Amino acid sequence: MKAQLNFVLVFQEKKAPNSSGFTDVIMVKKPRIRLIDLMLSSGNAKSFSDARRKIEQGGVRIDGEKMTNIHFELNKKEHNRKNIKIGKFHFFQAIFD
Repeated sequence: MKAQLNFVLVFQEKKAPNSSGFTDVIMVKKPRIRLIDLMLSSGNAKSFSDARRKIEQGGVRIDGEKMTNIHFELNKKEHNRKNIKIGKFHFFQAIFD
């Protein structure tokens, strides 16, 4: 049932999966991290230039908000838990430890 619900949300309604549908959770140990570095460490970008291109072309969303700033940083104080979407079908959660 969960798989069907996530399929409907992601592929038919073009939304993020529900909170239990995130398979990848990235624990961030640092108090702040650049979005590009997070994409590289999560395996959602092959290189720095690949990550930069995805951001500049509007393919990255954080909690539904489009990110186009390649210098954007997430920090523990403001972004304790964020849902990140890269491209159409790649989702993960970044959680600050």
